[in-house]
Amino acid sequence: MEQASPGEPTPVLDVRLGRVREREWVRIGRGVHQRRDSDVEHLDLRAWQLVLPPLPEETPVFVAMPRTGPRVRRRELVVTRHPVAPAYVEVSGLRVTRDEIRLAARRRRGAPRLLEALQLSDAASESAWESVLRVLHHVCEVPVVAQHEVHDELGVFVARGDLWIVGWRRNGYTSGDVLHRAVGILRDADEALGRTHDPSRVRAWHELLRGSLFSAAGTRAVVRHWGRRR
Repeated sequence: MEQASPGEPTPVLDVRLGRVREREWVRIGRGVHQRRDSDVEHLDLRAWQLVLPPLPEETPVFVAMPRTGPRVRRRELVVTRHPVAPAYVEVSGLRVTRDEIRLAARRRRGAPRLLEALQLSDAASESAWESVLRVLHHVCEVPVVAQHEVHDELGVFVARGDLWIVGWRRNGYTSGDVLHRAVGILRDADEALGRTHDPSRVRAWHELLRGSLFSAAGTRAVVRHWGRRR
């Protein structure tokens, strides 16, 4: 199998998103799997890039260190110091911390905003885009249930839906719908709930998007913020 070079797209055949049960696939995290016999370097890290918004080129490297370690000051680094040494895994000899959310949720700058985001999380979500779609419904005041199971009249399992709304019907959406045509998703939800369609409800979603890396404005804000910290 040909090995990808740094910066090249991850081979689609080596990564799968969503629910996967075949033995030839290894679970990296919720909703992310890699082929067991793949020899693509850093495939797990590349796989996560498929479910996250692209980071700006100007984003610095984030480093987590224990407070007992030497104080490092480099313009290209943003260093956070913690009372306990962060857990890490080794990737090609490099220590990579994968517990940033837990560490950052402690009392430090930005913690309140992070805790707000954590309150929107749901452990039942099985993919990043499913989470984004669920948050869209949440901020538009549409109650949903993640991973809702459907059974027939005998109680036999039939299917499972990523999200369920009372008055359920089957709908499928793309990432483009979520980011650019959210009012159409809201219209479907209003119809399922039997309530009057109010396009103004989508404003809260658009406000979240403007502050995220899914928008040009949010990306510029991130670059400005971390530029001041460097």
